[in-house]
Amino acid sequence: NDQRLYLLPQLKREPFYMAFLDESRERLKDAGLPLQIGEAIVLAKILTYSVEHFLERADWQDAILVPAYTLAHRYDLAMSHPIALIARADYTRIVRLAISLSFGILRQRLNRDVWTMEEQLAVTDLVADRVERGGVLPVEFLYLPLLLGGLMVSREVQMPGENLAQSLDLFAKARQQRAPDLAENPELNALLDRFLQAARSRS
Repeated sequence: NDQRLYLLPQLKREPFYMAFLDESRERLKDAGLPLQIGEAIVLAKILTYSVEHFLERADWQDAILVPAYTLAHRYDLAMSHPIALIARADYTRIVRLAISLSFGILRQRLNRDVWTMEEQLAVTDLVADRVERGGVLPVEFLYLPLLLGGLMVSREVQMPGENLAQSLDLFAKARQQRAPDLAENPELNALLDRFLQAARSRS
C-alpha cells in the first residue's frame, strides 16, 4: 500500500503488451507450441486486457498486485520493475484470469455457455500447467479460449501506431497454417470465423 501511488503510474498498456508478447513466445515454445506472430499479438492483447480490467478499479487492483508482490517476497524477486513482476513472474496466474475473462466475454456475446463449467476448468488447468511447467499443449486449447478472447478485445487493446487490419491478417494467416490441427473442432472454427469477421468490420 505504501508503494501503490508509485506503482500505478508505471503500469502502462504498451510495456505490459510488449512483456506479454515476449513472455508468451517463450512459454508456448516450452509447451511445444511456438507462436506465430499473429498468434502472439492476439494472445498479448487478451493478457493485457485482463490486467487492465482489474487495474482500472481501485477495489480490484489487489487481485493483480498482491499475488505478484507475494511472489516477490517469497522468492526474493526484484520489486523495482512491476511490469516484469506481473507479466513474467506471475504469468501463469494472469493466464488463468485471461481464460476466465475470455469465457465470460464469450458468454456475454452469445448469451450462453458453449462449453460446460467442468470443460472450462479443465482447459484452464491444462493451459496453466503447460505454461508453468512445459509439456505439449494442443493448439486448440490456445485458440480456445485465449485467442478467441484476444479477437473479441482486439479493438479495445490497440498499440500506438498499430494497424489493426494488418494484425488481424497476420492472425488469419497463422490460423490457416494451423487448420489441420483445428479441423476436428467445427464449433471453434465457426466462432473464430465469426469474431475475426467482427473484428475486421470494426478495424
